[in-house]
Amino acid sequence: MFCPRCRIEYTEGYTECPECGAPLVEELPPEPEAEYVEWVTVLTTVDQNTVMVATSLLEDAGIRVNVRGEGLQILMGAAAPKEVQVMPENVAQARLLLEREGGLEPDEE
Repeated sequence: MFCPRCRIEYTEGYTECPECGAPLVEELPPEPEAEYVEWVTVLTTVDQNTVMVATSLLEDAGIRVNVRGEGLQILMGAAAPKEVQVMPENVAQARLLLEREGGLEPDEE
């Protein structure tokens, strides 16, 4: 028996997952395929506070955000550049929000 959420196999006798409480199933469903997203950078900065403000502003507007380079802080310290990225269909709206609402200067195309 398998937990469809945790994807852990349990011995017979269990009917629900002790970790999450989900009912166990005989076979695991296939894992979903990874979604490919082509991100576009709308803001580049070394300031983590600016990244947080931009991310919050965009997410509040319903725009999906990716921050590239956050892991570089471990290697390069606080001066590591970070890129706030959005999907291509949200670029114009994101730049407008960053400039008008956030007082930030977005990257140009």
